[in-house]
Amino acid sequence: MKLQMMHLFPVLFVGSLMVGRDKMREVGIALSTGDVIL
Repeated sequence: MKLQMMHLFPVLFVGSLMVGRDKMREVGIALSTGDVIL
């Protein structure tokens, strides 16, 4: 699970930057709560 997170984090980060700050905030909250759904 940790390995998967390490691979997903850069993708989520870059993707969130492309989508916008609102989405990045949602992703940040999801990461902080540990509930990431793709």
